[in-house]
Formats: sequence, C-alpha cells, structure tokens
Amino acid sequence: MDFSVAENAVLNGLHQDRFRIGPFLRRHLIHDEARRLIESYHIRTSGESAPVRTLSGGNQQKLVLARETARDPAVYVACQPTRGLDLAATEQIQWELIQERDRGKAIMLISTELEELFVLANRIAVLYRGEIMGFVRLDEPNAKDQIARMMTGLRRKGEAA
Repeated sequence: MDFSVAENAVLNGLHQDRFRIGPFLRRHLIHDEARRLIESYHIRTSGESAPVRTLSGGNQQKLVLARETARDPAVYVACQPTRGLDLAATEQIQWELIQERDRGKAIMLISTELEELFVLANRIAVLYRGEIMGFVRLDEPNAKDQIARMMTGLRRKGEAA
C-alpha cells in the first residue's frame, strides 16, 4: 500500500529488461506504463506517483486487474473481485473480465454473489459443505433451478452421491 501507483503497476514485471538496465530501474518507462494502465482502466488517481493507499478500494482493484492483465496470462483466478465496490467500479471490473474471457482466457471466478456469477460465468460448480455438488452450464434449461437445488445439498438427477 505504500508503493506508488507506478511501482504497483509494474510490480510483477520489474525483472523485465524493458523496465531496467542491469540493477537500475528505468523509471520513465515505469511511469509511462503506469500512465497507460491508468488511462486504459479509468483508474482515478492524482497521478502515477501517488501512494496506492490513497486510492479508493475500487481503484485499487482496477489497478490490480490492470497489472495482471498486462502480463497477458492464459488463466485468471479471481476471488470476490467486486466485493465492497461501488456500482461503477463493479461494472468496470466485470467488463474487463468479460473482455479477457472473450479473448479466450480461462477465468476461475470464486464468488458468493450469484448475480455476479450469472453475469460472468458460462459454467458454475456448486460447493456445499466443502463438496462439489455438480457443474451447471448456464445455457442449460432450468440452470438456475439446478443451481438452487445444489446449493441446498441436492445433487443433479442421475449423479451419484
């Protein structure tokens, strides 16, 4: 939280040659990358030198997502990505995850927010008391009813206990 927005924006890429020459950081390139992410992800900040702790929770979340998507991973694991965020930040985070999904990235979303799962997921695994009750594709008939049954501990018809 004490790192600047710029330092945080490239935290997992500081080992890359583009951000350093030997042991020395190329601060102008780090700040350029931070400005690019700030603009692309609509992060509200007083500037790339501001400490991350001065950002709202939603803008901190957007910064983390910006940093991670800049790495271009094949798989994302997002746990409660919008918990506690305002509507605008929630919509931005969800939109960015949908963009990554549509680019063919795999996203494992862990959430207790059913509406968020229905917006972002195409398949849901339901856990009940630590056990996977089954998987439901959201394009299946009665998908929401099947999910509700599993949430009460009932398996899908035809599945073994």
